[in-house]
Amino acid sequence: MELRKLKDSLIQELVVVTGILDLIRWDENGEITNQYVIISFRDSCHSSLPNIHNHKFIEVRFDDEKYLPKGETEETFFKDAEQVAEFIKIQVDCGKKVICQCSYGISRSAGCAAAILENYLGSCDEIIKNPKYDINRSVYKGVLRELKEKTKL
Repeated sequence: MELRKLKDSLIQELVVVTGILDLIRWDENGEITNQYVIISFRDSCHSSLPNIHNHKFIEVRFDDEKYLPKGETEETFFKDAEQVAEFIKIQVDCGKKVICQCSYGISRSAGCAAAILENYLGSCDEIIKNPKYDINRSVYKGVLRELKEKTKL
């Protein structure tokens, strides 16, 4: 599959990290098969995700803030963590692979992908130690916390 050849995206057994332009190109080229679902992180000022040929996806409005608002912590700031984790759990349980997409595929999507890998594979070093990524810690901690809660025995 052509997705595996793209050097600007992290491909794992379980998750793909990408930006919006690659996602749109993959969709237009028919490279996103029904084995994938999409989590799209969008800035509140941007329009919704373009129609991605009826692929199952969840759109999350979350600005990539560098500084937390007063009274918030990295653990509590990402308010949609439970909804995102529920979507991930359902889809992974059905054998789907998750495409995590944000504007550039560097921060929010990388944070979400790192949480998925840490929860399901026990390590997210491939993302955390990669200098290409600057993970959004609020997304990472929030999604990981909720995934651990939803997938514990």
